[in-house]
Amino acid sequence: MKRLPTTPTELPYEPLRYIRHLGMHVLAEPGEGAVASARLEHREDLLNRAGFIQGGVLVTLMDLAGGVAAARLAETEFVATADMATHFVAPAIEGPFVAHAYLIRAGRRQVVLRIEVIDEGADRVVTTSTATFVRLEGR
Repeated sequence: MKRLPTTPTELPYEPLRYIRHLGMHVLAEPGEGAVASARLEHREDLLNRAGFIQGGVLVTLMDLAGGVAAARLAETEFVATADMATHFVAPAIEGPFVAHAYLIRAGRRQVVLRIEVIDEGADRVVTTSTATFVRLEGR
């Protein structure tokens, strides 16, 4: 799989503190065909007892990439995750990990995305998701 530049992008808002704490950032250049991509380096403090990156951390990475993609597509700063069906298909071992969000459908009020996390060190998909984001009005 092709590796992406690791340059973070500037967001039009300050990322949530826990996103910074986890060391996640949105990439300036999304992967091929993706609307947005986000990256996480491998860290020992994010491992579960089996030695893999904890699943909730991967879901957070997908939510970050998906939220940025949905906001771009909805042309708004405020979106919320309405639904996310996630499948863990391989252990996340090596890293770095990159989540790519791809458009399935964009409507007036909601955006549906396919999101996948790639373990770049292992060169494989580790997590996939279908997610729906809704535009928040009046914010």
